[in-house]
Amino acid sequence: MTTLQFPPQATALAHALTLQPELWQRPQIEGVTIDGPDSRDLDDAIWIEPKSTGAILSVHIADVSELVQVGSILDNVAIA
Repeated sequence: MTTLQFPPQATALAHALTLQPELWQRPQIEGVTIDGPDSRDLDDAIWIEPKSTGAILSVHIADVSELVQVGSILDNVAIA
């Protein structure tokens, strides 16, 4: 597996990101990533929960645009 190297500015900006308080109030959910082995971010997941009448399939797709500004170094690193 290859280790990705990110510019120090991108790493510092990523560490400085903070979630809005209401996002911390969301219930925690379980999931298994469906991103590929070469993905830079693990932001998509599924979860299958068995029920007596069948199962519930949940698909979870993160909206990183809530945190990453278009044209920022994080945006540019993600595109590259």
